[in-house]
Amino acid sequence: MKHEDILAAAFRVWGREAYKKMSLTEVAAELGVTKPALYRHFRDKDQLLAAMRAAFFDRYAEAMKAAFPSGLSGVTDSIPKVLRLLETLAAYFGARPWDMAFMFARIMRYSDVDQVFAAELAARDIKLDSQEGRPDPLRDQAQVAVATCFFLVALFHLERKRWQVPLPAARGELAGLTASILKLAAHGLGGGAGYTPGARAPSGFPDMDYAALDSKARLSQAETATPDGLLQAVAAVVAKAGSWNASMEMVAKRSGLSKSGLYSHFRSKEDMLLRLFSAEFERISEVIAKRLQGTNPPAERLYLAMASASEYLLARPDILVALDWMRMQRIGVPDLLPPRLLELFSFLEDKGAGMRLVGGSLGTTVRWILFLTIHQLMRCAGSAQPSHKECLRALHRFMLQGLMEEVIL
Repeated sequence: MKHEDILAAAFRVWGREAYKKMSLTEVAAELGVTKPALYRHFRDKDQLLAAMRAAFFDRYAEAMKAAFPSGLSGVTDSIPKVLRLLETLAAYFGARPWDMAFMFARIMRYSDVDQVFAAELAARDIKLDSQEGRPDPLRDQAQVAVATCFFLVALFHLERKRWQVPLPAARGELAGLTASILKLAAHGLGGGAGYTPGARAPSGFPDMDYAALDSKARLSQAETATPDGLLQAVAAVVAKAGSWNASMEMVAKRSGLSKSGLYSHFRSKEDMLLRLFSAEFERISEVIAKRLQGTNPPAERLYLAMASASEYLLARPDILVALDWMRMQRIGVPDLLPPRLLELFSFLEDKGAGMRLVGGSLGTTVRWILFLTIHQLMRCAGSAQPSHKECLRALHRFMLQGLMEEVIL
């Protein structure tokens, strides 16, 4: 058994387990060896994960070098270049569900994920833009397009797993996936190589008074107040340790209960977090419902829903971190969204709205909206990033342009 054999088995396990954590016991079973046999190559799971990370970025860098021999500098200078990047990403991750699962669980959990990728690629001699702060009006929407690509590729793999379709995907399936991603992205980015977001609105794009909409989306202190009870202890632990590191022991200590007492309320850590999500989705639904009262047209209603949800999550960073965990680990579970939340977005289905749904499904479209909204809030959390309102407006324009172009994936 070689070092590379263990890495390959570990990636297979991660991909097969659909974004859940991997154990050394599962890797040993995959190889048909005992767990102690792995320790001859890796002293512990952390060392194995470090080796997997290095292997992931080695493969990823090779794919980027093959597609962009001159490097990635200037890749957001034009829409055709962005689409070339998306085509490369869709083809690469579409053929490698194990790398997609590893990236979601171990790489994209960082708020500075852009910097993580940039540093790893630079270390592998891939040229990147050297001026971090230089104006680049297409960059924000390009980031949204990349996140959309990841979302749709992840759903593609999870749907195939749900229906127990054998790996790997056939060439025709991958071609269809890539084509659908490029179609949505091309429309979302403006639909033409000469269009620069922010310079002018594309034909048919409605005028938006974002300042007025932001004012309407503003929440009261009562709407963002932290509720009392056991779930507050869960939220407090998540805020301090993060969803990945939060444990039942931490929550028990915070709440004053014994660990066995906590298990009388929650079956597991996952059950505990999902109960928290359920309660918070109800609160988010409430603030969205209040902002959607009135006669705003569909384009404005979409922004009001996104902006009010964002205001709530920014006021509750503990919940934002928890939902980011859910975004990565439970992307393929549609029943996490309460029916009321889906009903609030039903205006997207109105014939007069002139829109089409992602995947032909309201549930998939709402998950896409929430996935990208949380992604933007986490990405813009760093001081070097644009303000959350600028990020949200770029996201809204991308979504609206994509949906208004009658995209059917």
